[in-house]
Amino acid sequence: MKNFTILYLSILAFALASCGASDDPNAEMNTQFAVDVADSTHVLSPRTYSYLQNYSLPLGIKAAVVTTNSIDDAEMGRYADNLFDQYCEKQYSGNTFRQRGVLIVVSESPQLIQVRVGKTYAVYCRMHGSAAGESYLNMQEQVADRGLDEMCPIALNNVMKDIEDCRHLSWYQKVALTLSFARVEQLMDDLATPSESLFNRFYFRPFQFLLGGLRVLSGSWMMAFLILALGYTLLKNYVEDKLKVFVMKKAKQDSKSEQDYSNNLKDYGLMLNAGLFVVKFLLTIPTLAAISVLSTSRTEDVIALQYAHIPSVDIIGSTMQWTNEAPGLGMVLMLMCIYYLKFLLCDNGMFSVAHCSDRKQQQLISNNAARVMCDQIINLGYNRYVISKIIKLLFSVLTVLPFVHNVHEYNHDANNYDPNDPNDDGKPKKRPIDFCFYDSDSDFYRQSPLLAIMVNTHREALWLTAFLGIAAIMLFSYPYVIYFLVLWIVQFAIRAIQEVRYVMKQKGMSGDMQPMRLFDQVWLTNLIFAISMGVLLAILAPSYQVKAMDKVEEVAKALPDDFSGLYFVPKANGADVKGTTARIMQTPDGGYYMQVYSDKPMRRFELTLDREKGIFHCDVLGDGYITYDEQTKSLRINFSDLWILTN
Repeated sequence: MKNFTILYLSILAFALASCGASDDPNAEMNTQFAVDVADSTHVLSPRTYSYLQNYSLPLGIKAAVVTTNSIDDAEMGRYADNLFDQYCEKQYSGNTFRQRGVLIVVSESPQLIQVRVGKTYAVYCRMHGSAAGESYLNMQEQVADRGLDEMCPIALNNVMKDIEDCRHLSWYQKVALTLSFARVEQLMDDLATPSESLFNRFYFRPFQFLLGGLRVLSGSWMMAFLILALGYTLLKNYVEDKLKVFVMKKAKQDSKSEQDYSNNLKDYGLMLNAGLFVVKFLLTIPTLAAISVLSTSRTEDVIALQYAHIPSVDIIGSTMQWTNEAPGLGMVLMLMCIYYLKFLLCDNGMFSVAHCSDRKQQQLISNNAARVMCDQIINLGYNRYVISKIIKLLFSVLTVLPFVHNVHEYNHDANNYDPNDPNDDGKPKKRPIDFCFYDSDSDFYRQSPLLAIMVNTHREALWLTAFLGIAAIMLFSYPYVIYFLVLWIVQFAIRAIQEVRYVMKQKGMSGDMQPMRLFDQVWLTNLIFAISMGVLLAILAPSYQVKAMDKVEEVAKALPDDFSGLYFVPKANGADVKGTTARIMQTPDGGYYMQVYSDKPMRRFELTLDREKGIFHCDVLGDGYITYDEQTKSLRINFSDLWILTN
């Protein structure tokens, strides 16, 4: 028993000893951190160094300023990302930095200031120009004229101002920001930033070459997007048509009865949709990433693209245009209208036959296979599962985020729904969203089955269009909106042509059609939706102002007015010394001199203060870099690491 007690206490002591401070960022939300300045290359002046060291950060924010002499073009864009990751891996503070860290990388070759922000405020800082966008590009352009030393504090001030503004947003603006489309663009930027990795070189770079080449050949982004959208849509439609024919042929070969054929067609159809989704995913992601980077708002990406010899690298100052401007709102509303019209033509022929008479519609689905297919569409819809997930996510966010202080670190996870999970009667289980739609038991579906499907399709289109508009309004990224607008216009035009060809092939169908049937059912809903979405988008649209690049006056005050006083000399003539002191005194004409006291005779050195650069010049000792800690009122004067003085 005694041995067991000793063993138990030993294990407990070991466990307690091995438990360090938890790396919980929320535990340090009210902590005042100092700026970590790593300027081993002396890119910054001592005055700026002192200013950064004494900078008062907002509570909970960790900031680091790192200087380097040069960055290879091949590493540009990834250099700051990798350095940020290193700070995120530090023990006990890495998670805090990952959430609320700010990294500023200052390089002499090229003259560049790169900014990276932790994920809590990354989206807002990129949206409002301190980490990407028009103001970020303006800052880089002014570095060449005003210098790294002056622009580095401006870069830090811009980020801190955005962080403070983000913290004072109203709750609904925080919710909108959390759900915003901006995260998608950030992901695309990060994914496609050129690097020498195999994944980037053989997956993303070919799409960058393709899109850049189209831009050069066509002369404009609009024409490049049109060519790309047309080629993508035609290729997708061709592959989809061939696969549908193969699926129907395969289902027929493997079926012994009409019921088997319906089941096989359903199963093979799911496989077809899954395959098409994978193909579209593999094509869409690198295309969007190429658009994001080729029309980049980060100068470092431009340098890397030029190094990779990718054609048509443009720095578009208007990459980030905000939707509180009338043209921006109009563009988003146009995007929503085109998407809505495209969605109405989901299935070839469905829109047209839904406008036929009730008798014609009932005849068209009189056979068992057609009835099974229509029952499935009316009950499950085309994208109702996705709509249900989004509504669940939105509801969970709306009920929690208004009461969460650190709103951007809230982790939301909507419950999963299985659209094939049956209820006790063996029918598909109803989700809350299903009560907004007709089902196979409704009288309207029995009377006008295909028109009921189109009304459901219209309602699904409205839900998805609303989510699309709310997401797009958060970040009006000009290249993205133009690309999707062109892509969906092309897809709508092709689907409309296919629909007309379908009607022309059906004998006597055009004479039986009533072209206003769907409009008569949905016109009031569409009118209310358009008005309400216009008002909602105008309210949610974030304001945007170009960042001021005024000189930071506090930098000039980063050093004390008077340097007179007694100093300790821990290093003299490049060696550690003991018992040596120095006194700096001011002359009547404003100059300075230093007297050194030791076991040797007193030595006197004439000093010239350059307050603008933050150095003492001495003909004997050289330049002495002055750093000042305002909180402790301590000074450090370093003469080329050969003589060091501290007060």
